[in-house]
Amino acid sequence: MVPRNKYLDELKAFQDIDVIKVVTGVRRSGKSTLLELMRDDLLAQGKQPDDIFFYKMESMRFDALEDYRQLYDLVIEETKGSEHPYLFFDELQDVQGWERAINALRVDLDADIYITGSNAYLLSSELAILISGRYVEVEVLPLTFAEYLEFRGYETFSKESDKADLAMRGNDVASLDAIFSQYRRYGGFPYLALREPNQTAHRRYLKSLYDIKGKELLKTLGQHYIADVGFRSYLEGYRESDPGRALENIVYLQLRYDGYDVNVGKLRGGEVDFVAQKDNATIYIQVTEDMSDPDMMHRELKPPTGRSRRIPEDGDSRSRQLPDGH
Repeated sequence: MVPRNKYLDELKAFQDIDVIKVVTGVRRSGKSTLLELMRDDLLAQGKQPDDIFFYKMESMRFDALEDYRQLYDLVIEETKGSEHPYLFFDELQDVQGWERAINALRVDLDADIYITGSNAYLLSSELAILISGRYVEVEVLPLTFAEYLEFRGYETFSKESDKADLAMRGNDVASLDAIFSQYRRYGGFPYLALREPNQTAHRRYLKSLYDIKGKELLKTLGQHYIADVGFRSYLEGYRESDPGRALENIVYLQLRYDGYDVNVGKLRGGEVDFVAQKDNATIYIQVTEDMSDPDMMHRELKPPTGRSRRIPEDGDSRSRQLPDGH
């Protein structure tokens, strides 16, 4: 497993604190692996294996579980003798009423609890009501380009080097532009990044993840951004008909990864692609592939004034306004 230390550090920051750690994200983004990394880290800290309980709910071991009471009883029985159990639940949404079991385990045991699932499902479920104020969400995104390089085994040169536009893997040297083109086409799902890019494998893999009604999805996204740019290539038949839009999507995901609250800026004379805010600081970002045309450069670099509109997430279409000149 290749560690994703950003997310692991977020989980560790809440270790042994009385909040449920909810790991969310699109399917196959690395949620289950993150739980396994956290388990391994606990063992490295010297925690006893008998205090760590991992429930991979897709296993046939749990196929007979029908409701939350059976899940609760199972965990209570298996954790007997452990004064401070660490409980990991991976993809437990198929157990009816599982939210009640998790909340009851939080109340009845001195346990450290970690769960995974889709953010749209988990945090819109009864869980959010039952444990309001008692959970922290760690959202796992597909790989950023920097992570993609790491997963592919590439090392980059310093910015001051005359080889700054190259990357090395063993004795092989590759152009960063070429690797980025692969990333833009195939996206950042960890499983695929560990292998040499292959269109046939990519198509088969995404087909198993994404149930869609056709290419109309991309035409109706508006200011929504797809969870991984590889989906865009898949839906467009790998023609890369709108590379600028894919690049914009990549920048949006990078900002989300970096912890920014991201908005779309509507200006008097047009719009700025992103207004990103974090820690009381605001940055404005324009995304374009080519700045060689003087008119385009003028348009892209105009000072931002006006307001911004929040990018909807999970169907949320609320908006908010920033003061002029902010």
